[in-house]
Amino acid sequence: METFLIAFIAVAFAEMGDRPQLLAAALASRFGRNGPVIAGLVIASLINALVSAYAGSFIKDWISEDPLLLFRSLAYLFAGVAMLAPRKAIDLLAGWKTGPFWTSLLGLFILQFGDKSQFIIA
Repeated sequence: METFLIAFIAVAFAEMGDRPQLLAAALASRFGRNGPVIAGLVIASLINALVSAYAGSFIKDWISEDPLLLFRSLAYLFAGVAMLAPRKAIDLLAGWKTGPFWTSLLGLFILQFGDKSQFIIA
């Protein structure tokens, strides 16, 4: 439970004001319907977290504790530095012809894939 809480708090801080939040707000404004956008956001985030947790549990068996501590520390450090970096403009996915749920789910999944939160969770 301690590991879960540490990862949860670290990801919450790392994702504050990040591009997925901005994209979700822009998509909710674009479609005028919050429910499908929030559902797409939740499912995309859940899938990304599950992929990260599985990858972390898979890698954990191959690496000893000291390098894991180093990787975890570097993930926190780089997440902190990335929070200070200027943000690039996000693509509002205006050309996508899918509805609000699928646009949110796929767009946010792609945007979050390989993001700093995945490394923290892993």
